[in-house]
Amino acid sequence: MLKFFISSTLTFIFCLSAYNPGRAIISMENEIGFTTNNNVLRAQEAQMFVGLLDKELKQVNQKLPAGFNFFNDALPLDIYDYWNKRRDENYFVLLTKVVYLIDKDITFFDEEILSNEQIIQEKMPEYHIEKTGSNKFHIDCGFLAPSFDYELNFYRPPFVGKIADVQKKIEKLNPELGRPMFSVVQHNYKYGRVLMHKTSKMSVCIANYYPFANGKTLEVNYTLNYIYELPPGLLGGHRMLIREIKDGIASLILNTRNVFSAVEKAPKKLSH
Repeated sequence: MLKFFISSTLTFIFCLSAYNPGRAIISMENEIGFTTNNNVLRAQEAQMFVGLLDKELKQVNQKLPAGFNFFNDALPLDIYDYWNKRRDENYFVLLTKVVYLIDKDITFFDEEILSNEQIIQEKMPEYHIEKTGSNKFHIDCGFLAPSFDYELNFYRPPFVGKIADVQKKIEKLNPELGRPMFSVVQHNYKYGRVLMHKTSKMSVCIANYYPFANGKTLEVNYTLNYIYELPPGLLGGHRMLIREIKDGIASLILNTRNVFSAVEKAPKKLSH
């Protein structure tokens, strides 16, 4: 049951189970608009914000501010308009922001690399990935974890339409970064039920890529997730959820770095 509650919320960034024994060091931030800290990033650490609102859009932890406003900071990421189409459904709202460096030049990142089925599978060896169409995938996370579908869309400036609106909002949150050179939108949907329980309605992940010094790339990842239920209090409730999210993302960052370090441009097979 524990795996059900954790996986149903972590799958928005590729089933973040901590199967990798190592993980990146995470510096936790209190506000969605935190400034990137180059000293932290150069030390191969990562910065992360995790915010959670209840179904009335109030902070879950009454002792601490939520760190974001739903209408100003989260709703702009809902580019598929789930919120306005929800009818009588209500959700917990999970918003995360993760910033870290990858030891690859900005020119490395393109649609071919980031939609490569083998690379995706190498990042998640415990799960089954099936390509179902052009930049469309189905992922099966196994027993007591929901399966789901996702689609990738790729953008470069000048941005237009809804993605342009989102990027303007992100630039206001991080004016020191300016406009990204490359952006990926991952739409996760059709989450399966586990033990007859609903899991997540959807999640949208926007990953922006910026050139960094010494041939590195800065990735800034914003993710909005609409969740049906939180873990019960006996299992640790929202505190356990946030702790597991932090640990899962830390492991994923390390594994992503390791996989990309083994990949050359336009890969056919990963080197081992």
